[in-house]
Amino acid sequence: MPDCTPMGGNFPVETYNCYNKVTKERRNITQGACQDLRDANRDWSWEPCYCCCSCFAWGTRITVAPDTYRIVQTIGLGDPVLTTRVEVVGGKPQLTWVSRAVTFSDGMAPAPHQPAVLLQYGDQGELAVTLDQPMLLANGMLKAADRLTTDDQLVDREGRPVPLHAVILGKYTIGFHSLTTQDFGQDVSAEWFLEANGVIAGDHMVLAMQDDDTVAARFVKDHHDLPRLGSKAYAEGRKDCSGNALLTRQAREIANEAFLSMDELINGTSPVPYGSTPYITQKQAANVAVNGTYRSMGQTFLVHDFEYLAKVFNAFFPKINFYLAWEDTHPNMFAFQAYGQSTVYVSGQLLRLEGMFKQGLAFLMAQGVARFESASYTNDSGLVCTGLADYFGANQILQTVFYGSYGTWVNPGFEQIKKLFALIDEANLIGHEMCSTPSIPCRLESIEAAIIGMPLPACAGGPVPYSLKLESAKWTTREGATAVEASFSHRLDLIAAKDVANYRLTHQHGAPEGNVQIPLALVQLDINDPSRLWIIVDGHVSGKDPVTLTVRDLYADNGSTLDPEASSVTVGGKP
Repeated sequence: MPDCTPMGGNFPVETYNCYNKVTKERRNITQGACQDLRDANRDWSWEPCYCCCSCFAWGTRITVAPDTYRIVQTIGLGDPVLTTRVEVVGGKPQLTWVSRAVTFSDGMAPAPHQPAVLLQYGDQGELAVTLDQPMLLANGMLKAADRLTTDDQLVDREGRPVPLHAVILGKYTIGFHSLTTQDFGQDVSAEWFLEANGVIAGDHMVLAMQDDDTVAARFVKDHHDLPRLGSKAYAEGRKDCSGNALLTRQAREIANEAFLSMDELINGTSPVPYGSTPYITQKQAANVAVNGTYRSMGQTFLVHDFEYLAKVFNAFFPKINFYLAWEDTHPNMFAFQAYGQSTVYVSGQLLRLEGMFKQGLAFLMAQGVARFESASYTNDSGLVCTGLADYFGANQILQTVFYGSYGTWVNPGFEQIKKLFALIDEANLIGHEMCSTPSIPCRLESIEAAIIGMPLPACAGGPVPYSLKLESAKWTTREGATAVEASFSHRLDLIAAKDVANYRLTHQHGAPEGNVQIPLALVQLDINDPSRLWIIVDGHVSGKDPVTLTVRDLYADNGSTLDPEASSVTVGGKP
């Protein structure tokens, strides 16, 4: 695949080959042989690459002899099929049909909702294929199915043009199958084509070898740069395009019952309940939607990474459910608790964002997991605050899941998150509330602090020296006993706050006795507001003299320390 970048929607498979970063040469050799090359030249390295296949939907009719066809998935090795080479004469394709034996026959097992393109052409023609399936055009050139438009014309068995009436992105609920009559072990000196449902398409080798100079020359100019069906660029300037379907007036009702159009699948509703905690705000998501560049809905390679990562995360965090809504076009992620289930909901649009790959996806999922960690610093829904979730996700969650390979995930993942945040307009970078909506610079600072092992920054709720203040105290009763109700500027660390030795109540009887300490029994915290507590007095207190409350060795739940200048107040009211 060009530049080894995952493309298309037909189950790309990660493999490895030996790559020279200077010459761009790739060699399909063993890892040991590659290491020998690297020992002699440091420009060589062992790197991942992706490959994928072009396929016909099950049920496609492949011509095997004049006026005779077989269903594609029933054709096996050695079976004869009718094939043709293509020569372009006077700007038109010339076809020469011969019978050849099948040398490769394989495909994808039936599975729900596999991405596909459905083509409608001629009077009754209809064909469902994978997105990268090469189709022959009336000018003798090739286009992948997801780059076709209704301005193109396909070709029939006689080489005559066939008008295209519909190009529709959708999902196919059963299998796909590939065929070729060419030898994988030899160089491709000529390409062979098949007749599929009455139009001409390249066999599997035509796509597999499209980077070969001979085969690449068959495709239309700048083929890799053409907009893909399901992308914003594809729909631009066309009134007859929804983005996922391009239709002429001759388009018909879809006959293939196993095919569901993407527009049918997108119904405008969302399973996200009211009050869910978003990854970015609504305005920020709107900026990303407008400023971002997106892959088409048919390019689903990150779907398989999501499914894999969900299994990995579930191994460590089995109580969290991950849900991908591929058809959701609003780029955001949500965490919520509903029906007794903790759920991380991911929009497919985030996965389709150009520049987002599996490391960034893992970063997002880790932040979603962190929302459900045990922490006192939470939002109104009881989920961990945003900056702290960024911090937990980038540190302890990813460390847990990718122990031993943390750096290979967190560093590229952070770069991908930076690119996501860079799509937000300057006006929406600011924060409005420390817990739920810290600023984007603050969130980036939190993530970076997590990666390098520094404390959570103050802008996200991290510790601030001497920021904890004793604000007020007043006499009250608690469970029938005399008590002092004290309020602090921050929520308190529970362990230090419950230690009665950290509190002193004194009153002055006048000289020469000086200050007299009042015996204390215990301390109780307000479970709903840990910035408030009650100090229970042991015995009777005279109401004649003023009483002072002094505290020590307390700190906030985020680690902020006590301000010595704000550690003492006069107790108001009367005991």
